[in-house]
Amino acid sequence: MNEPRNVNWIFALLMSVFFGTLGVDRFILGHIGLGLLKLITFGGFGVWWLIDVILIATSASVFDKNQQASLAVGCNAFLPKPIQIDTLFESLQHYLGLEWIYEGTTAPKINLEETLTASPMVIPPQEEVTTLFNLTMMGDIQAIQQQVEKLEHLNESLGPFAAQIRHFAKGFQIKKICEFLEPHLKKGAN
Repeated sequence: MNEPRNVNWIFALLMSVFFGTLGVDRFILGHIGLGLLKLITFGGFGVWWLIDVILIATSASVFDKNQQASLAVGCNAFLPKPIQIDTLFESLQHYLGLEWIYEGTTAPKINLEETLTASPMVIPPQEEVTTLFNLTMMGDIQAIQQQVEKLEHLNESLGPFAAQIRHFAKGFQIKKICEFLEPHLKKGAN
Protein backbone atom coordinates (compact mmCIF):
# COMPACT_ATOMS: atom_id res chain seq x y z
CA MET A 1 0.00 0.00 0.00
CA ASN A 2 1.28 3.45 -0.85
CA GLU A 3 1.91 5.66 2.15
CA PRO A 4 1.78 9.45 1.97
CA ARG A 5 5.20 10.92 1.35
CA ASN A 6 6.61 14.31 2.17
CA VAL A 7 7.58 15.39 -1.34
CA ASN A 8 8.73 18.79 -2.51
CA TRP A 9 5.77 19.75 -4.70
CA ILE A 10 7.86 22.05 -6.88
CA PHE A 11 10.17 19.14 -7.66
CA ALA A 12 7.17 16.92 -8.40
CA LEU A 13 5.72 19.61 -10.68
CA LEU A 14 8.96 19.95 -12.61
CA MET A 15 9.24 16.18 -12.96
CA SER A 16 5.64 16.03 -14.15
CA VAL A 17 6.20 18.74 -16.75
CA PHE A 18 9.44 17.30 -18.14
CA PHE A 19 9.16 13.56 -17.47
CA GLY A 20 5.44 13.04 -16.84
CA THR A 21 4.88 11.05 -19.99
CA LEU A 22 7.29 8.49 -18.55
CA GLY A 23 5.46 8.33 -15.21
CA VAL A 24 8.35 9.80 -13.21
CA ASP A 25 6.01 12.14 -11.32
CA ARG A 26 3.87 9.21 -10.16
CA PHE A 27 6.96 7.26 -9.03
CA ILE A 28 8.15 10.29 -7.03
CA LEU A 29 4.76 10.61 -5.35
CA GLY A 30 4.88 6.93 -4.39
CA HIS A 31 2.28 5.65 -6.87
CA ILE A 32 4.34 2.85 -8.41
CA GLY A 33 1.47 1.06 -10.19
CA LEU A 34 0.16 4.27 -11.73
CA GLY A 35 3.72 5.23 -12.67
CA LEU A 36 4.14 1.97 -14.56
CA LEU A 37 0.80 2.37 -16.30
CA LYS A 38 1.66 5.93 -17.24
CA LEU A 39 5.06 4.77 -18.56
CA ILE A 40 3.48 2.08 -20.74
CA THR A 41 0.87 4.46 -22.21
CA PHE A 42 3.29 7.40 -22.60
CA GLY A 43 1.31 9.53 -20.16
CA GLY A 44 -2.06 8.33 -21.42
CA PHE A 45 -1.07 9.60 -24.89
CA GLY A 46 -0.50 13.05 -23.40
CA VAL A 47 -3.91 13.47 -21.79
CA TRP A 48 -2.98 11.90 -18.45
CA TRP A 49 0.27 13.87 -18.47
CA LEU A 50 -1.62 17.18 -18.85
CA ILE A 51 -4.11 16.28 -16.12
CA ASP A 52 -1.29 15.37 -13.73
CA VAL A 53 0.55 18.63 -14.39
CA ILE A 54 -2.62 20.55 -13.56
CA LEU A 55 -3.32 18.43 -10.47
CA ILE A 56 0.16 18.82 -9.08
CA ALA A 57 0.27 22.55 -9.85
CA THR A 58 -3.05 23.13 -8.10
CA SER A 59 -2.22 20.94 -5.10
CA ALA A 60 0.47 23.28 -3.84
CA SER A 61 0.60 24.34 -0.21
CA VAL A 62 -0.21 27.80 1.09
CA PHE A 63 3.26 28.55 2.44
CA ASP A 64 4.74 31.72 0.99
CA LYS A 65 8.02 30.04 -0.02
CA ASN A 66 6.11 27.42 -2.03
CA GLN A 67 3.95 30.08 -3.67
CA GLN A 68 7.05 32.04 -4.67
CA ALA A 69 8.72 28.89 -5.98
CA SER A 70 5.65 28.06 -8.09
CA LEU A 71 5.66 31.53 -9.57
CA ALA A 72 9.41 31.28 -10.18
CA VAL A 73 9.04 28.13 -12.30
CA GLY A 74 6.57 29.84 -14.61
CA CYS A 75 3.10 29.66 -13.08
CA ASN A 76 1.14 32.85 -13.75
CA ALA A 77 -0.85 32.75 -10.53
CA PHE A 78 -1.10 30.75 -7.35
CA LEU A 79 -4.43 29.59 -5.94
CA PRO A 80 -3.98 27.79 -2.62
CA LYS A 81 -6.49 25.20 -1.48
CA PRO A 82 -9.24 25.52 -0.56
CA ILE A 83 -9.88 27.42 -3.77
CA GLN A 84 -11.76 30.67 -3.26
CA ILE A 85 -14.22 30.93 -6.15
CA ASP A 86 -13.98 34.74 -6.39
CA THR A 87 -10.19 34.58 -6.61
CA LEU A 88 -10.43 31.84 -9.24
CA PHE A 89 -12.83 33.90 -11.38
CA GLU A 90 -10.67 37.02 -11.01
CA SER A 91 -7.61 35.06 -12.18
CA LEU A 92 -9.53 33.59 -15.12
CA GLN A 93 -10.75 37.04 -16.07
CA HIS A 94 -7.27 38.52 -15.85
CA TYR A 95 -5.28 35.81 -17.64
CA LEU A 96 -7.86 34.90 -20.27
CA GLY A 97 -9.03 38.45 -20.92
CA LEU A 98 -12.62 37.61 -20.05
CA GLU A 99 -15.45 40.00 -19.36
CA TRP A 100 -18.16 38.55 -17.15
CA ILE A 101 -21.69 39.27 -18.32
CA TYR A 102 -24.42 38.86 -15.77
CA GLU A 103 -27.95 38.02 -16.77
CA GLY A 104 -30.47 40.65 -15.81
CA THR A 105 -34.20 40.80 -16.13
CA THR A 106 -35.26 42.76 -19.18
CA ALA A 107 -38.99 42.66 -18.69
CA PRO A 108 -40.72 43.93 -15.57
CA LYS A 109 -42.44 41.39 -13.33
CA ILE A 110 -46.11 41.27 -14.24
CA ASN A 111 -48.91 39.60 -12.30
CA LEU A 112 -50.52 37.57 -15.08
CA GLU A 113 -54.05 37.41 -13.59
CA GLU A 114 -54.17 41.15 -12.90
CA THR A 115 -52.90 41.95 -16.36
CA LEU A 116 -55.41 39.70 -18.11
CA THR A 117 -58.42 40.97 -16.16
CA ALA A 118 -57.44 44.66 -15.99
CA SER A 119 -57.06 45.26 -19.73
CA PRO A 120 -58.82 43.96 -22.79
CA MET A 121 -56.73 41.59 -24.87
CA VAL A 122 -55.33 43.39 -27.90
CA ILE A 123 -54.12 41.03 -30.62
CA PRO A 124 -50.99 41.97 -32.59
CA PRO A 125 -50.99 42.18 -36.39
CA GLN A 126 -51.34 38.90 -38.26
CA GLU A 127 -47.70 38.76 -39.36
CA GLU A 128 -46.57 39.03 -35.70
CA VAL A 129 -48.95 36.27 -34.61
CA THR A 130 -47.70 34.12 -37.51
CA THR A 131 -44.09 34.76 -36.50
CA LEU A 132 -44.85 33.72 -32.92
CA PHE A 133 -46.69 30.64 -34.11
CA ASN A 134 -43.78 29.61 -36.37
CA LEU A 135 -41.28 30.09 -33.53
CA THR A 136 -43.52 27.99 -31.31
CA MET A 137 -43.69 25.22 -33.90
CA MET A 138 -39.87 25.23 -33.95
CA GLY A 139 -39.82 25.09 -30.14
CA ASP A 140 -37.52 28.13 -29.92
CA ILE A 141 -38.42 29.43 -26.46
CA GLN A 142 -35.69 32.07 -26.42
CA ALA A 143 -36.81 33.50 -29.76
CA ILE A 144 -40.44 33.48 -28.56
CA GLN A 145 -39.45 35.49 -25.50
CA GLN A 146 -37.50 37.95 -27.64
CA GLN A 147 -40.43 38.36 -30.02
CA VAL A 148 -42.81 38.97 -27.11
CA GLU A 149 -40.47 41.62 -25.73
CA LYS A 150 -40.34 43.24 -29.18
CA LEU A 151 -44.14 43.30 -29.32
CA GLU A 152 -44.38 45.00 -25.94
CA HIS A 153 -41.96 47.69 -27.07
CA LEU A 154 -43.93 48.25 -30.26
CA ASN A 155 -47.26 48.70 -28.50
CA GLU A 156 -47.91 48.83 -24.75
CA SER A 157 -51.51 47.70 -25.27
CA LEU A 158 -50.14 44.28 -26.28
CA GLY A 159 -49.08 43.74 -22.65
CA PRO A 160 -51.79 41.21 -21.72
CA PHE A 161 -51.21 39.22 -24.92
CA ALA A 162 -47.45 39.26 -24.35
CA ALA A 163 -47.84 38.34 -20.66
CA GLN A 164 -49.88 35.27 -21.57
CA ILE A 165 -47.30 34.06 -24.13
CA ARG A 166 -44.43 34.82 -21.72
CA HIS A 167 -46.16 32.83 -18.97
CA PHE A 168 -46.46 29.76 -21.21
CA ALA A 169 -42.91 30.16 -22.55
CA LYS A 170 -41.41 30.29 -19.06
CA GLY A 171 -43.05 26.96 -18.34
CA PHE A 172 -41.95 25.52 -21.73
CA GLN A 173 -45.63 24.97 -22.51
CA ILE A 174 -45.34 24.84 -26.29
CA LYS A 175 -48.71 23.16 -26.77
CA LYS A 176 -50.50 25.87 -24.76
CA ILE A 177 -48.81 28.61 -26.78
CA CYS A 178 -50.03 26.92 -29.98
CA GLU A 179 -53.55 26.59 -28.58
CA PHE A 180 -53.52 30.24 -27.54
CA LEU A 181 -52.26 31.47 -30.92
CA GLU A 182 -54.35 29.29 -33.27
CA PRO A 183 -57.66 31.17 -32.79
CA HIS A 184 -55.87 34.44 -33.45
CA LEU A 185 -54.40 33.06 -36.64
CA LYS A 186 -57.88 32.19 -37.86
CA LYS A 187 -59.22 35.64 -36.96
CA GLY A 188 -56.47 37.32 -38.95
CA ALA A 189 -57.07 35.09 -41.96
CA ASN A 190 -60.74 36.10 -42.29
